[in-house]
Amino acid sequence: MKLFTICLFVFYISHVGVQALVIPHHRSGRSDAISHLGSRILDSYNSTKQWFRRKVWGREDVPNMRCNGVENFCTRSYGNITFIGSHNFFAVSRNPLVLSANQNVDVIDQLNLGVRLLQGQVHLEGDKMKLCHTHCVGKLLYDGGLLVDQLRKVKTWLDAHPQEVLTFIFTNPDRVDLRKYWKPQFVDSGLESMMYRPHSGSTHRDSWPTLGELISSGRRVIAFLDYRANTTEVDYLLPEFDNIWETPFSITEAQTLETCKVHRVNGNPNGKMYMINHSMNFRLLGTEAIVPSRSKARTTNSLKSIMKHATECAKLGEGRWPNFVLLDWIDQGAPFEAARLFNNP
Repeated sequence: MKLFTICLFVFYISHVGVQALVIPHHRSGRSDAISHLGSRILDSYNSTKQWFRRKVWGREDVPNMRCNGVENFCTRSYGNITFIGSHNFFAVSRNPLVLSANQNVDVIDQLNLGVRLLQGQVHLEGDKMKLCHTHCVGKLLYDGGLLVDQLRKVKTWLDAHPQEVLTFIFTNPDRVDLRKYWKPQFVDSGLESMMYRPHSGSTHRDSWPTLGELISSGRRVIAFLDYRANTTEVDYLLPEFDNIWETPFSITEAQTLETCKVHRVNGNPNGKMYMINHSMNFRLLGTEAIVPSRSKARTTNSLKSIMKHATECAKLGEGRWPNFVLLDWIDQGAPFEAARLFNNP
């Protein structure tokens, strides 16, 4: 009964206002104390109203915020937004002879374009964590340098853009130890204090916080790891396939690219977010070696191709658009136009 009374009280003042609760400022010896009391009541009212709107009405006030550049994203769940992702974000070259490159522009330019998912493959070389495409063998298979250096660049960008939420998906093919090698990358780069830590390693897509909540908390970077993630060891490196299902990758046929099937997931895909791997490759000189197709980038990243792929996947995604669209050559085609269509409320 007390809770019901409180709810009625909050409902009333949220519609009528709190003017009646704030005692007018009179010129008397008690005016400062009365004014202070009124301010305390007003602050309490605003906090209670914010909680009530978030928990009961499912919305919150986030004044003067444009979360990831869009005001209404502040009240939308992280699990209900499509983010454009950069595949092997570190593998950057405009030289067509660098066959293992996946991107034309560096990570800062990618972020400035609107990329909000950075994906990369990480290998342990000696005692160093390096971003490499398949293996760290010079530029032949693209040695992207130290992971911590790229994370520092991203941290600098995030500091300059305080209303942005960013996601990482890292592959861990060497099953590198979390505490010994992965955690120091985030500590040394300064990112650790910005990492989101959920209550458990698996979150239903409808249970993620809103972008406004992530930004307000200061924990606005989400990181997933494909293999060996364990939140009891490092609580902000989340197991990808407990939270996300993926479509096939290393596609070499356009017809196959625009079809959809669940390729990697732990357990039932229902209730999870999902990512479409939307990139085209070709086999080098008829061998088994897969090379990103730079020449087909505009067609692959066209609005028509992305929408067709996503429409097929929505049938498997319980009628929802993908949460992540992972692309090569992120500066080509119309990926951000596609994202605007997916995110149109």
